[in-house]
Amino acid sequence: MDIVLNQNVEIKNTELKKVTTEIRRASANVIGNTFKISALIARVDRDELYIEDGFSDVFDYVKQCFGLEKSSAYNLIRVGNDFIEEVKKGNITSYETLLEHGSKDYSISQVFKMLPLGIDKAKELTTDGVITSDMS
Repeated sequence: MDIVLNQNVEIKNTELKKVTTEIRRASANVIGNTFKISALIARVDRDELYIEDGFSDVFDYVKQCFGLEKSSAYNLIRVGNDFIEEVKKGNITSYETLLEHGSKDYSISQVFKMLPLGIDKAKELTTDGVITSDMS
């Protein structure tokens, strides 16, 4: 998944501008921040933050601002809605999967592969040790 940062898209909605800036910052380290990007894009979709700026839908917003195709955006939204939780430790906020994992969380590729299972079945399989974050 390659994110193209299009700096030429003008955003007027204050909240959408704030979220877009966060996504752009997180994009600098895609591997470490894909869960955050998923959660933030899911928020844009859930709260319909794109409407005020004239985007037809979240997919139009993601395509114009980041160059992501609809299928990639759809998977990121599903991951953000179903598999990710925001974890606050003092002043630090991180994003982790809701799945059972040790010190090493799952990669975004691993989570994408679990999407067809749904969160409940994925949780069951990870809790039982059938799927672990060490698997490829």
